[in-house]
Amino acid sequence: MLDIISAKDSNHLDQETINNKILTKNSLIDNASKAVAFHLIENIDNPFNKNFLCIAGVGDNGVDAIKCHKILRENSINSRLYIIDSTKIKSSLIDGQDYYSKLDDVDFSSFDIIVDGIFGTGLNRSVLGDFADVINAISKCKNVVSIDIPSGVFADTGMTSGPSVNAFSTITFTYPKISHFIGQGYKKRGELAIYEIGHKKGLINSNIKLISDEDISNKIKPIPKDNDKYMNGKILTLTGSEKYSGASILSGKAALKSGAGILKQIFPSSLDNYFKNFVEAVDCPIDDKKLGFLTDSSLDYIKDEFQWPDCFLIGPGISNHQKSLSLIKNILKNYKGKCVVDATALNSINYRTDKFRDTPQSSILTPHYNEFARMIDVSVEVFTNDLIKHVKDVCKFLENRILVLKGPNTIIADGQNNIYVIEKGTNNLGTAGTGDILAGIISSYVASDYTLIDSAIIGASIHSHISFIFKNENIESILASEMIPYINQSQNYFLNYHD
Repeated sequence: MLDIISAKDSNHLDQETINNKILTKNSLIDNASKAVAFHLIENIDNPFNKNFLCIAGVGDNGVDAIKCHKILRENSINSRLYIIDSTKIKSSLIDGQDYYSKLDDVDFSSFDIIVDGIFGTGLNRSVLGDFADVINAISKCKNVVSIDIPSGVFADTGMTSGPSVNAFSTITFTYPKISHFIGQGYKKRGELAIYEIGHKKGLINSNIKLISDEDISNKIKPIPKDNDKYMNGKILTLTGSEKYSGASILSGKAALKSGAGILKQIFPSSLDNYFKNFVEAVDCPIDDKKLGFLTDSSLDYIKDEFQWPDCFLIGPGISNHQKSLSLIKNILKNYKGKCVVDATALNSINYRTDKFRDTPQSSILTPHYNEFARMIDVSVEVFTNDLIKHVKDVCKFLENRILVLKGPNTIIADGQNNIYVIEKGTNNLGTAGTGDILAGIISSYVASDYTLIDSAIIGASIHSHISFIFKNENIESILASEMIPYINQSQNYFLNYHD
């Protein structure tokens, strides 16, 4: 797992590397500049026939851009330099150099690649004046490479306050930054490249980690060949209603395809004609008086099943009717085993008043952004403006529970204030039913006796990897049901990762 660091961590890393006499500040800047320059030379197609423009702002990023320009020129690359405010730059860096100093003198369309060295992790204010004018000018360009962070993006929140750069790639150093994975920062960073530049290791121990394929490979294990269906895990589901019966089938089939041994589904008897088509599941219909959903009158019947499962999946497709939510609330209050709480079932959790006290200790909660914001009673805008802060606030009350937050990247948090980021997900997951698939996959690993945190991390990684498979096949939009046949392929990818 790779640390994901804040702006404060980044500054601390620089200072401690310097204080420990590992490298000087100039050496760190030289190494960063070389990393950027040689990344461009090695990754831009036919760079010797391209025109480059390096834009220097103030601070270390500006120096990076100036030195990057110099290295490009030394390697026979046609590079020009634009310094926004040369009064803020040491004269020794620019003496004898030819550079632009006025915006009106620059025709950005004449350059094939623009290197953004305007602001870095230290940005803590709104962008104004000449800096705003330059960023506005290049924000329309499709050929910008940003140093460390796209200029105008705040390092710790991924949000912007004014104009900001849209990069096709971002080059950062030693550790990725929080904004690379959340908010506008994730959308604006493009492809992310991370280079070692000589920082002393072990100085940072961030509680935010990036999950790699190797991490999943080290966690996942093949199903023993001599296991029977009961040894592979028993899943009980309470899913589906008249309006949303499809969610039951998607989550149930995903659970079985992921390796669960047996699945028993509780459902309203009025939907029997639909549920009986899921022939691989054991049926447990309960009379719903033709309501299309179950109510508190079914609680005692459902309690009779509490001792059976290794994992109880609750939520996909459940009705949002108040009587249905009352049943879910009572189930969560009484059930003591392992469970996955998804979709509508999350609406029965009153976080503001009980802080999960009425939610089973051994549960995994799987909201998307809207569901999470609703659960903690803030607007989505307020939540996304400082996502990590809100997740950390919730961590204080999770205890043994796990939060799986579904968004552009999957954020997983535990009650010890640890946060894990799974990056591979793509925008083709933004379609109805893909969350039901995730709930089913995670439930399978819970039932197979993986820890809750490993079940969440493995399940979310498999889910994200499936979307990555589709992306590599140039499939931009998918049906959730199309993911199910790829579950085993994704599992095998991680199982055979080291081969």
